[in-house]
Amino acid sequence: MTQALQQAKPKDALQLKAQIEGMIVDINPNFVSGGQFNQGDILISIDDRDYRLAVVQRQAKVALAENQLIKIQAQADSAQLELAELGRKHASDLAKGLPQLTHAKAELASAEALLAQAELNLSRTKVVAPFAGIVAK
Repeated sequence: MTQALQQAKPKDALQLKAQIEGMIVDINPNFVSGGQFNQGDILISIDDRDYRLAVVQRQAKVALAENQLIKIQAQADSAQLELAELGRKHASDLAKGLPQLTHAKAELASAEALLAQAELNLSRTKVVAPFAGIVAK
């Protein structure tokens, strides 16, 4: 009498997909049919040069936005001081430099958000195993 062999089925299965685009520059040698990997292992590395450059560009935009905010804050402070010295208690927000200040703050927040996105994209150039496993045959 022969016994039929039963095939083990995985508890979990996962299709791997990078969250960014780019050329694959390195593949973990264990990332082959039947290969084993541990949680946290880098399975695939994507060329990160464009992503590193994007981070530098975004850092520069944040620096420019910070400088612009400092300049506009100084102008608004100066305008408000001048208005006070002239005895103008009910000057418009525009004369006080408030809309310009709001705009500069928004520009800085936008630049910081774009930098955060660029840094996130850079971190995604390494595809990391979320858990230990075996590559399906």
